[in-house]
Amino acid sequence: DFFAPTGRYNRTDLANIGRNYWAVHGIAGVSRIDPSGLNADAKLMYALNAKNKDTDYRSGDEFIVDYDAGWGLGNGWVLGAGGYLYRQVTDDKQAGATVPDNKGRALAIGPSIKYDSGKGWFVTLKYQTETGVRNRAAGNALWLKAVFPL
Repeated sequence: DFFAPTGRYNRTDLANIGRNYWAVHGIAGVSRIDPSGLNADAKLMYALNAKNKDTDYRSGDEFIVDYDAGWGLGNGWVLGAGGYLYRQVTDDKQAGATVPDNKGRALAIGPSIKYDSGKGWFVTLKYQTETGVRNRAAGNALWLKAVFPL
């Protein structure tokens, strides 16, 4: 994945829609799907962040694992749990100098339910609670994902 510096950005704003820097994520994933048994998947990502030229700040590289495990009930429904592991693996830099003790980290886990129609579309609902959060915003998340063939 490639992320471009799009969206509104103002260095004096507390929060911005845009990031104002480029990023690239290497991604690898694996899945096991069984309508009447074990379902599991993992997506591993490594993120390289470029420097924000307005602030002369470069966020460190990030390693992320999204995971899910569940059991297919044989009727299209899968019940399970999932979440993610986030670790910032290199230090941030401000004007070329290391920003000490600022690496982010988090772990999230929670229940999930999925319905697979068997006709190419499915819907997943997940609730995730974060724990062990350091140097980043913390919270809980409710995710709804719908996939439909074109």
